[in-house]
Amino acid sequence: MPEWNPVGTGESGAQVFRRDDGALVAKCVALSGVDGLREERRRIEWLAGTGIPGPSVVDWST
Repeated sequence: MPEWNPVGTGESGAQVFRRDDGALVAKCVALSGVDGLREERRRIEWLAGTGIPGPSVVDWST
């Protein structure tokens, strides 16, 4: 089973974790940071529709 390793703090102030196989990254924020992370998710989803390569959102939970 893959392990999650802390990467540090992202620009959004989120705690960032990377799965040891490199396949996924998780970001966790306190309730006060949810709106900012939600906006980041929206930008990622928008980018995916442009044909420009980038990350994708696999799951979202609050």
